[in-house]
Amino acid sequence: NQFFDGKDPTPESFPSMIAATIRRPWLRAATSWRGHDTQQLLVAALEGSCRAAKRSRAACTSFQQERQCASQLMVQWWDEAQFSAKKGGKGVSNTQSNEKQERVLKCFPLLSNHEMDTARKDQQDAPLDAILVDDTTKANTAARQIQKGKYLIYRAGADYYNARQLLTALKSRVMPTLPKRSAQTSLAQLWQEQREWTRQHAQKLNKVLLQVPIKRIQVKNKAIYQYIALTPPYRRAPDHFTNVVSESLGSRLEQLDFDKEPNDGDTDSSSDPVQSSPPNQPQDKDKNIAWCLIPLRDLLGMVGAHEWRKKGLWIEPQTTSSSKTKSIGFPIYPHYGVFVPTRREYLDLLLQLPLPPSKGPISIMDVGTGTGVIAALLMQHHKDRIGHAIATDINPQAIACAQDNFQRLGLSHKVHLVQTTDANMFAADSHDDTTDIRNEDKVDLIVCNPAWIPGSADSWMDRAVYDSHDFLATFLEQAQHYLKDRETSQVWLILSNMAEILELRPAHELEDLIEASNLQVVQVLETQPRHPRARGQKKKALGEFERIASAREAEITRLYQLRLR
Repeated sequence: NQFFDGKDPTPESFPSMIAATIRRPWLRAATSWRGHDTQQLLVAALEGSCRAAKRSRAACTSFQQERQCASQLMVQWWDEAQFSAKKGGKGVSNTQSNEKQERVLKCFPLLSNHEMDTARKDQQDAPLDAILVDDTTKANTAARQIQKGKYLIYRAGADYYNARQLLTALKSRVMPTLPKRSAQTSLAQLWQEQREWTRQHAQKLNKVLLQVPIKRIQVKNKAIYQYIALTPPYRRAPDHFTNVVSESLGSRLEQLDFDKEPNDGDTDSSSDPVQSSPPNQPQDKDKNIAWCLIPLRDLLGMVGAHEWRKKGLWIEPQTTSSSKTKSIGFPIYPHYGVFVPTRREYLDLLLQLPLPPSKGPISIMDVGTGTGVIAALLMQHHKDRIGHAIATDINPQAIACAQDNFQRLGLSHKVHLVQTTDANMFAADSHDDTTDIRNEDKVDLIVCNPAWIPGSADSWMDRAVYDSHDFLATFLEQAQHYLKDRETSQVWLILSNMAEILELRPAHELEDLIEASNLQVVQVLETQPRHPRARGQKKKALGEFERIASAREAEITRLYQLRLR
């Protein structure tokens, strides 16, 4: 009676009601209203607000988001109550509500880092094989469901950190069985088995999904939209989730269908306001808000990438001259979905080679630029020699990342960024006739740090490591046509011998590719990798075979200086 004051509540009154009652913990014992079992919803809603109220008043933003989350839960309960009243029933049971939520949630699009395009195409028509889980779900129960191939959608209103604890507990419970191996098994086969083990493990962990609302905002006086992620409806969800998801997924959010109502597969769903509206939203849902499902593991990766992007990575290679040792340092800010240049031993090699001879400023091209670290290093070190640079990449996230870094370093006026394709990694337009290449596309120096290991790739991050489209062969074959001067222009190729150590590439194959591409080797510089795993100072990775870990210690990074024959 004190809560409702003898009147029927309305959705508009819920925020003020929750704010007015957060100091009344006795409300957690609320039992029912009009026959509805409201205890679970009230407890979930009020717990978030009570927890926020105990914090300092400085955490005003966090409190407002907690209250908004609780309000959404109350609106959901209100919709179910009104629907039941219209039907003349005594109430909607928790079981019925869960079934309706499951049918709707299964049709939400799934955004995953393991898809290089956008939301999974097969999810547009076929619902996910998923179940709802919450804070009461045991890790063993969740593991059994994952082993059956089911996705686990974390229920709105549950605790974010409990979801993280569940994911941590699942790591050891859903590990695939390591294949049997013998001394006669080749390193190539061991490597493939280890990759498959890692892929299966990650695939299972990616079945824990969170619900994330995405809002579409029209730019003032323009026919374009901005897309931002709203705070997920979970207690103690980090406040920076809005920035994390928005900056990580970027243009992929545009692929969401904001006008389509989720279909739960019920032929009569149009007459059911609960089934025809996403959970945690009122019946007349905002047409500018779309809901999606994102693996919790990917969200944690986005948080990590957000920290890299916020703090930056300091690049400071050393180069020795005859008089003194010079040090060049500058920050690089990696983006989500772009390979982080944590291995930087090859940067020292780049500063040991002189630039091609030229009477005036030279032009360079960084193929597969990634974060833009190679182009930025050369332009910082040779400020007076390099007049113009072209940076290319097939990954749109890498292009955005490199552009951001060049702007921060004050180099954007000297760099032209080009998004390319697998068919032509040097220019935006695919030139079928190599004699018809524009002069402005030709440069004095081409630098490339390609993927080192042949193998399939499921994401943009994988493509930075695994050569899945014969990148190396295509690069060497096309590079000769983009060199400006036959006598002085050069190609610098950075490559590790890890593929040869793992028996994934014959030892003579690189030499054959160079010779077939009308190029010749001028000199080769070598260095030992400095990362701990290459020196045997770091424990082998989870699922890594002992022979693979030992093979890493023999790795050598080489810089090939090439020129036309």
